[in-house]
Amino acid sequence: MWKDPSLLIISVARSAAMQNGLHRPETMQDFQRVKTQLAPEEFHAAVKLWAGCYIAAQSVTTSAGQPSLSSNDWTIDRACEPGNNYTVPDNLRYHLLIQRFLARVDEAMSKRTCSPTGHPVQRESDGLMRLLECDLEDLERWIGKEAGEAHHIALAMVSMQLRSYYFFESSATEMRKQGLLRAYSAALNFISKIANEDAKNDFIKYVPNIYYQILNTAGMLVMKIINSSYARYVDIEEGKRSFNIVLSLLRRAILEDNDLRGRGGKILAQLWIIHHSRTIRRGQEPNLKVQSRLGASVLHDGLWAWREEFGGQTSPASRPSDSFSSLTPSLLPTSPAQSIQQRPPAASEFAILFSPAWIRC
Repeated sequence: MWKDPSLLIISVARSAAMQNGLHRPETMQDFQRVKTQLAPEEFHAAVKLWAGCYIAAQSVTTSAGQPSLSSNDWTIDRACEPGNNYTVPDNLRYHLLIQRFLARVDEAMSKRTCSPTGHPVQRESDGLMRLLECDLEDLERWIGKEAGEAHHIALAMVSMQLRSYYFFESSATEMRKQGLLRAYSAALNFISKIANEDAKNDFIKYVPNIYYQILNTAGMLVMKIINSSYARYVDIEEGKRSFNIVLSLLRRAILEDNDLRGRGGKILAQLWIIHHSRTIRRGQEPNLKVQSRLGASVLHDGLWAWREEFGGQTSPASRPSDSFSSLTPSLLPTSPAQSIQQRPPAASEFAILFSPAWIRC
């Protein structure tokens, strides 16, 4: 199966930066073959470059559902603090703080070596999730007043991803239910912030690929909750409107006909039909079959569901429409048989769509 090279590329880039001593700018000469003395502006440039490398690496691993490439980093910790030689400009520092928090979450939820998924045991997980949610609230308060809209969108993304870990909790517990309802609210908030910013400056056309993937994740999370037993605790119509917004935003992001962003939106619309047509799921708690992709497990669980349903395993007569512009929840049929019968993306196309950058153009 074809693999997206983003994780490989960022791993090489990070290794190259370390070989040149960017992670230790004060002692960079130790990593060089000639004597090196950085001027103050060169020192600050090195710190900013390493901070950018850290942010890029964490963004890639987060979207791919892979463990963080770096957890504890002395230079990054210093760069996150105000008032020292390593301090970076606030715009960069706020993004750095957010990504460092994500790295901490990923490490906490994947470090158990005696488990195939790496998840902590239930008694540890409950305490960890409470602690991480409190830390996120502190982070939101700390940078919330001075942060720009891009930082608030990133914080909304982190809030949703953190609370999506409640999918891994044991079923039928009050903590799991309340956690997933908070994840649902966080998904609606993330979608709303993206839509509002896009209305002002065409945000969706210029953002990094991670936002397309997280936007799809938000749509899948909303879809799972409102087609489960938790639907009675939420405003279903608001969920449908948010799902419509996701499809609309993905449609606006298309660069050319049938590109990966467009096909990703079609998959999301087809997944709605799967969930909406199976009434048995509405009496069950929302769950994931895929649980080893950290915060990206919701996304990859949806992709596997699509593959099993439409990846060349069913006859053309049972497949839903290929046009997701007409598959918004307000117009969705109650069963796949009522939809317009056209071909979904073929199994060969899915080899690309199933990669961590499945909506990348």
